Amino acid sequence: MSSVVLKKIIMYILIFLLFFALIVTVLSFIYFNKTTIYSKVAINGIDVSGLNRIEAMDKLRSSFTEAFKNKTLVLVYDGYKHIVPYEDLGIQYDYYKGVNSGFKIGRQGNAFKKFIDILDCRINGRNISLELVYEKVKLDKLIENIKKDLNKNSENAKIQYDNWRFSITPEVVGKKVQEDLLRHRIISGILDNKEIKIPVKSHIPKITEAILKEIQYPISEFTTYFASSSQGRKNNIKISSIKVNGSVVLPNEVFSFNKSTGERTRDTGYMESKVIMDGRFVPDIGGGVCQVSTTLYNAVLRANLEIVERHPHSIPVRYVQKGKDAAVSYGYLDLKFRNSYEFPIYVQAKVTSSAVTFRIFGGKVNENRQTNIISILQETINPEIEKHVDNSLIPGSMVIVQKGRYGYKVNTYKVIYEDGQEIKRELISNDFYKPKKYILRVGPKTTIESILQIENSGGKLVQ
Repeated sequence: MSSVVLKKIIMYILIFLLFFALIVTVLSFIYFNKTTIYSKVAINGIDVSGLNRIEAMDKLRSSFTEAFKNKTLVLVYDGYKHIVPYEDLGIQYDYYKGVNSGFKIGRQGNAFKKFIDILDCRINGRNISLELVYEKVKLDKLIENIKKDLNKNSENAKIQYDNWRFSITPEVVGKKVQEDLLRHRIISGILDNKEIKIPVKSHIPKITEAILKEIQYPISEFTTYFASSSQGRKNNIKISSIKVNGSVVLPNEVFSFNKSTGERTRDTGYMESKVIMDGRFVPDIGGGVCQVSTTLYNAVLRANLEIVERHPHSIPVRYVQKGKDAAVSYGYLDLKFRNSYEFPIYVQAKVTSSAVTFRIFGGKVNENRQTNIISILQETINPEIEKHVDNSLIPGSMVIVQKGRYGYKVNTYKVIYEDGQEIKRELISNDFYKPKKYILRVGPKTTIESILQIENSGGKLVQ
């Protein structure tokens, strides 16, 4: 074969290949840029081949709309049933996402990958699963409605002492819908055609009937008197006693007098009466409450409970011995004690027109043991005497400008007896009541002997 013929053959082959490549390129461009979904693509079993995206979505909607129309979710819990239509939650398929996924087949990657994806789809077919969507606001509202129906606050059991016996109101077990888990179950349970169990968590209150049944026996008692008090003071004693009455203190729990009684204000029913402030009696709201805390303190001591916080007054009080008082001031001074028993205790307050009594009840204690509280005066401190000579007074006479007061140092002990014999003596407080100096105006030639008579003068002019 001549070289001329060979050259012509080669030229024809090159022209053919070039023409073939051109045809393939044009066809590929046309095919790869189709606006319809490739062959054998199905969405949730519905063939969408050859459809554009709008046509595919319309076909899917017409296929599944009826399926959602009459569907409902059924949520149940212990006899409670809540039925909600899918429409009320905006439940439907995500047609847009499903169609887009089908349309992307054969349209991702380079030309070779696109060709392989299209070929594989033609041979094996593809089925895309539709995802469900819902309206979050509507689902949240459904869960809120279920919570309103089922949620219940827990309530402690209550105990009351009346007519020499205890009566107990059982506790209320609380219920709380676990909303995150319920939301998950609803979303997961759509289209399952099964009842959805509403997850509810029970909440047993801290104080139950079983716990309160341990309170049966009296442990201690203490009484103070206030017959000569003002009406305001009597009112304050009654109000604060009522607030403490019925308190239950669980094992190892700390009781706070101030927390129990609350702030002493006119709005809470307290009246003005005299209170001790910096060693002086001054009018203030809530005068008399310290007698209640003192009475409770002495009952608590005799019950052998642990004192966490206690403060003496700045001067001795009349209704209890020195060293046995317990001053309180809201936000400043408190009376706190811990229940050191293994059983709960019950605090009863009883107020008459002239006395307040606290009783502590609990479980059974050693009946052979008795507790007494003893205060021992360690030192009496004489008041200072500040005198100012007043020549206008009769010689030897005096006027008390400020009445003084003796000071005291007192040790208080808890003494425990068993079968009448002392087995333990424990120092519980060292209290110091500050003295207060006398301030006098004295006439000329007033002797020290006449000054010393002031303690019996009642604050009157001595001549």
